[in-house]
Amino acid sequence: MSFQGIIKYDGKVFTNYTLKEDLIHFHMFSVMEDKIGNLWFGSVGGGVYKYDGKSFTLFTTEGGLPDDRISCFME
Repeated sequence: MSFQGIIKYDGKVFTNYTLKEDLIHFHMFSVMEDKIGNLWFGSVGGGVYKYDGKSFTLFTTEGGLPDDRISCFME
């Protein structure tokens, strides 16, 4: 996670997820893995992304999120 998107390391290769993966707001600030293995990323003013291992889903204030600035998570 960085201010340049989400960076994944598989033990050999780094992959940077940004606009190519439809991350509209890719300045990430916080991260959490939930109990079923989804990864949640909080952005700086762009809402929350959930990654289920295959694709990203964006949640924002338009869908009911109280704020689009996410600095931490708690499950």
